[in-house]
Amino acid sequence: MADHTPVTVPDVEPGRLAGSDCTRRKLLRAADAAFTELGFQSATTREIARRAGVNEVTLFRHFRTRLDLVRAVISETLDAEVAFMESHHFDAEDLRAAISHYVEAYVRVVERREAVARIVIGEGHLLPKDIQERIISVVTLMKEQVANWLREGQRNGVVRPEIEPMGAVEVLRDALHSAVLRWSTFGCRSCPRDVYLQTLIDIFVRGIEIAAPAKQA
Repeated sequence: MADHTPVTVPDVEPGRLAGSDCTRRKLLRAADAAFTELGFQSATTREIARRAGVNEVTLFRHFRTRLDLVRAVISETLDAEVAFMESHHFDAEDLRAAISHYVEAYVRVVERREAVARIVIGEGHLLPKDIQERIISVVTLMKEQVANWLREGQRNGVVRPEIEPMGAVEVLRDALHSAVLRWSTFGCRSCPRDVYLQTLIDIFVRGIEIAAPAKQA
């Protein structure tokens, strides 16, 4: 879809900043919903403005082009994931509790930002290179942090030394992303959400942990 011609935007008066910020947030939420339902390519600025309760001119006062709006939606999501990772503590001594806590918290992050997950997974190849590079840079750092947690677990003797941490992280995150997108599209018909997550956690932990010695009879 062709980008829109940039619109000249006057400076916003200080007294209008609160209302301006509110409108911007409404536009971001509307764009998020439109991208989720219609896809990155099909969600027009007119539809996004309609969902936000404003006209297209107002949208372009906040975002000079459609791609600027896409960048803002994606950046907001990436910032949320960075904040989540910075606040998350991994207990390398209790592997199952650590993975459970991470999975349950991370799924909530993905569910709140489903639109970007859809864009990245389904239409990422259509995004401009600068957006692709920003996504790759941030996501790689986030995955590396989880991989470092697993490396710490290897040093502490709770994660099998032959496990490749980054490979394990890729498997876990891919399973979570695909599940969230499947649930939002088809619901949890074949397997309840909580059952799926607990099963995933159990299979993942059993696959990477160093099993405790069997008790003597």
